[in-house]
Amino acid sequence: MTAGPFCKNGYCPQNYGGARYGLTTLEKAFIYSYNTPAVRLLDDIGIENGFRDLEKFGFKKVSEKDHALSAALGGLHTE
Repeated sequence: MTAGPFCKNGYCPQNYGGARYGLTTLEKAFIYSYNTPAVRLLDDIGIENGFRDLEKFGFKKVSEKDHALSAALGGLHTE
């Protein structure tokens, strides 16, 4: 997966300091908190699929307005 620039529907998250890392593994991306691979992953699997099992992990207050790509980076409105 690439950790390079990502932009969709006006949402253009960046890695810290605007860094571009190129191809990376998901493991490395999560260890080093690269932002764009997390957003790409949620986009690839689909937002609804990404939210499907959140209640099993104790998320009880997720609303429909949370169903956005920013959720991959913790951009939830309540929790």
